[in-house]
Amino acid sequence: MDSDTKIAILEQDLSKLKKELLEREQDLRTYKGEVKRLNIAVSKILMGFDKDLSLARNIFSYLVPTQFPHISGFHFSTKFTSGMRFNGDYLDVFEHRDRFKFNLIMSSSSGPTLTALLIAFLLKHGRDLGSGGAPLPNDFVGRVLAEIEDKNEKSSDIQLACFLIDKKTYELSYEVHGSVFCFFQDGETQKVSDFKDFSAGKDKIILKPYDRILMASMGLVSAQNSRGVVFSSTPILESMAAMPLTQSVHDLRNDIFHKLDQHLEGRRPLQDVSLIVMSVENNIIKLV
Repeated sequence: MDSDTKIAILEQDLSKLKKELLEREQDLRTYKGEVKRLNIAVSKILMGFDKDLSLARNIFSYLVPTQFPHISGFHFSTKFTSGMRFNGDYLDVFEHRDRFKFNLIMSSSSGPTLTALLIAFLLKHGRDLGSGGAPLPNDFVGRVLAEIEDKNEKSSDIQLACFLIDKKTYELSYEVHGSVFCFFQDGETQKVSDFKDFSAGKDKIILKPYDRILMASMGLVSAQNSRGVVFSSTPILESMAAMPLTQSVHDLRNDIFHKLDQHLEGRRPLQDVSLIVMSVENNIIKLV
């Protein structure tokens, strides 16, 4: 094969390669245009999600009570902080019709659906639960979980704690379902105990002066900082141990949230954070 023929073949191959390259460049431009179009569409969808989530956070911030009744013989301090991504906490303190009994309630879930079901249950039955005698916490929690299951939701996805206090006898009964962190601090020894560590079958406590009850949601205990370190219950227990029982429950609450703020380095938590602190007054009168 002479040199002219070889050159002609090479020119044909080069022309073919150039044509294929142009086709590939056209395909690439088409692909880039499609990716850009999809990015714009996804961005619009995400902006819609952000707007919906922001609206949901605002709704839940209104649904969670910020003012609680004044109940003689007890002091309360509460705080709720809406999470940046996950919302599902609820806390409440309310009296029953007979005015001699009141409840502390805290719930936490991975999303707003189960919390909405709990709020709907409380709106429907809450203030009537005490007519003819307030139900025991295990009965209340059981009814809430049954309501959730009835709506085809998983009751295992909600964390719920219910405390019932009788102002006549200062008897406290409780039920804790899932991971709501509940602690009891003895007003005489200042010893802190986890309600889950009490002996089997012990579901009632006779409250004494300066006794404290603390309820913390999963979002508080599991809050992670930028390094992935979990806040844990240790700082909470340290604050309870160090804070004199005669000091205000607001001081205890503020100390815990100051530690949380330092842990998160000023960032908002990803998940809802809830805390209830209750203490018993020094001068209590038990009615017979």
